Amino acid sequence: MKLVLEYLRRHMKIFLISTIFLTMEAFADLLQPTFMSLIVDEGIQNVEIRTILKYGLIMLAIALVGACSAVMRNHFASRTSQTVGKELRHDMYAKSVTAPKGDIEFKSVKFGYTEEKTVLQDITLKIPAGTQVAIVGPTGSGKTTIINLLTRFYDVNDGEILLDGVDLRDYKLGDLRDSFGVVLQDTSLFAISVRDNISYGHEEASSEDIVAAAKVAGADSFIRRLPQGYDTILEQGGSELSQGERQLLTIARAVLTNAPIMILDEATSSVDTVTEQKIRRAMLKICENRTSFIIAHRLSTIRDSDIIILIEDGRIAEQGNHQELLALNGKYAQMYKTQMGLA
Repeated sequence: MKLVLEYLRRHMKIFLISTIFLTMEAFADLLQPTFMSLIVDEGIQNVEIRTILKYGLIMLAIALVGACSAVMRNHFASRTSQTVGKELRHDMYAKSVTAPKGDIEFKSVKFGYTEEKTVLQDITLKIPAGTQVAIVGPTGSGKTTIINLLTRFYDVNDGEILLDGVDLRDYKLGDLRDSFGVVLQDTSLFAISVRDNISYGHEEASSEDIVAAAKVAGADSFIRRLPQGYDTILEQGGSELSQGERQLLTIARAVLTNAPIMILDEATSSVDTVTEQKIRRAMLKICENRTSFIIAHRLSTIRDSDIIILIEDGRIAEQGNHQELLALNGKYAQMYKTQMGLA
């Protein structure tokens, strides 16, 4: 059922178009007897040629609508049935993700959102479980695309991505995505209590677990200063909080998932330097002993990463830890010196 609902969400346009055609067909079915009765009641001999032509054209239009509706309905029904059936069959026979270790491997991955433009080319990378990986590079280089492929919002065009030695496409999609905890640049907070915002998606979490997650994220102290603490009702989007406070709440939410793999996408891009350090400390805590991927423009936040990958034009241009890349004196070193005012 969960898979069917996910499919419906992603293919809403198809169902809306199909519904429109069904409505048109129903409308045509209702009008046709009305027009026929008008002709019969007046008698065909007493009706002017002009009137007959007018009614004839209207009925022809109705017939065309009905035919078009039937064809389109059958097309969409067939397409929907095939796709849902394919995904259901895949999910039936796919592997469950059980206690993943977090070993990730990219093997000659190639991907493009369209056939005309390739975004990633020959990405090959082996990441042992528990490794903290930072991904840097110019805007549009393909950093976020790597994350989209990891979480299977898209599938690779060529090559494969493995989790614990198994192709991501062989896992059940829901299980796979439950293996990731995600913190994005754009925070998502709702007009509910702080407590419920942290436990969003994990409503079964206890108060003790929620507070513990907030402490790991460095959010507990500011939460307790709110008017009702954890029971404070936020505005939609958490507009009464600072950007840094909103980000700490989303980090607490990610901590609560206790996912074996963490993804932090530009988590510090919109905060001041003081808040950046708080978030950086929280990031280090939640990434500890977990495979983690950090996308960042501020290179000061990823200096402690085990592996730093510089993506340029869809390829891995440089790879190593912070000190190794500085010694290489390549593009990463230039970016870092520029940001630190050392250039």
